[in-house]
Amino acid sequence: MKRKIDKLIVLAALSLLGYYLGLSIFRAPVHRLLLNVLPPMNTRHLPMYYSGIFSIVIVASLGYLLYTGLLERHSFKDCKTQYIGGVISLLFLPIIVLGIFRIHAIGIVKSAEATPPTGIIIAIHEADASFRITETSGIIYGKSIELLEDTEILIDIGNAIQELKIDEVVNRNKSGDATMWLTYASQKNKWYSKIINYDEGKFLESTQNANTVRYEGNLLAEIIDDQILEVGELDNFHQGRLIHMDWVEGGGKDEYNLSDEDYQLLISLMMDNKLITPEASIVALFNHLLTNGITPQDNHIYVIQLLSDQSDGRRLQNFIIYDDKLKVLRFEGEFYSSDLEKIIEKYN
Repeated sequence: MKRKIDKLIVLAALSLLGYYLGLSIFRAPVHRLLLNVLPPMNTRHLPMYYSGIFSIVIVASLGYLLYTGLLERHSFKDCKTQYIGGVISLLFLPIIVLGIFRIHAIGIVKSAEATPPTGIIIAIHEADASFRITETSGIIYGKSIELLEDTEILIDIGNAIQELKIDEVVNRNKSGDATMWLTYASQKNKWYSKIINYDEGKFLESTQNANTVRYEGNLLAEIIDDQILEVGELDNFHQGRLIHMDWVEGGGKDEYNLSDEDYQLLISLMMDNKLITPEASIVALFNHLLTNGITPQDNHIYVIQLLSDQSDGRRLQNFIIYDDKLKVLRFEGEFYSSDLEKIIEKYN
């Protein structure tokens, strides 16, 4: 009886050791092994404790065999049942753990993605207006769409995501035209997120082992294309924030928000009669700013961050770049001959 108790104590200790090793030293390789049994899917929020459970069955089974053979000194002939049981445990228990992990992981993803997202941010990958404070730091103002909670479009996007069809699995990813960050609250009220890149009508999602799943989904592509067009329409914005390199380190405080009067003046200076076809040198200058960023030497350059009023459940952001020397501003690839001196002088 004492030997059985000793054996149980040893196996319990080995199980604890296996769990610790599975969550520490062997966590990465064991987790990669677990991911290999999954179909192409989002693996961002899967439970990590399966690495510990998998290590428990390996270490405990090996410990059982070694204890029987080395410490108890039982021959295979005398304890055939124990040895066979230990070998079966070593071979089949890990497979059972892998199967349970696969079922659980698929269930987590399906359960979460069966509900509409609670929020979506779409970052559009075009040239940004960036202020380079140092060689390694800066502040970026770009184009984005944030879809807020409890709006009809979130339900439409959630349904469209469920209709995505896998086209192929590749070993690379790229940013594409836009990136979507989706957040969900699953049935158990646990936070869940998903990141999808949108590229020329296709959707790309990074999955296990650095692979990328490419999806097809015409409905979702139409929704995203419509949103990208919306963020490029000046009429969809209702607020502006004037930004200059000298002010950036102050974080764009409220005093730099344009008043309603100044914002309407800005819009009036961007009518069709202000449109110009600039010289190639002017286009090159603005392209250089968009590509390389605005530096402290570019003290004649201003950025106007455009913001929507969120009344329709969306928060849109875009930007205008203005050259105070040339009296030219750029928005969505169009150039306007406009003098913003009356606006700028109020904030300098």
